[in-house]
Amino acid sequence: MGERGHNQHPWRERPVGRRAVMAPLAGVVGLAVLGTVFVFLPGVVVDHDLAGAAVAPQERLKAVNDVRAACAVGQTPPEGRREGRTEA
Repeated sequence: MGERGHNQHPWRERPVGRRAVMAPLAGVVGLAVLGTVFVFLPGVVVDHDLAGAAVAPQERLKAVNDVRAACAVGQTPPEGRREGRTEA
């Protein structure tokens, strides 16, 4: 199928030390992205949605939790559950 002179696994030619550094580094980057999505981003989304409106702290925390749940599931929150809106 292929020539015997060519190695089919070029990643094996790299030094082990480089792979040993890249794997944990990729894990740290992945955790940083998840931390941003589930800790920082929901508060920004809620603040943008409220547009400076005065809301009780409990209501804001519930809204942030709803955004986190929506991010985890991959859905947008229902229109009636957003702050300041009522269901028809």
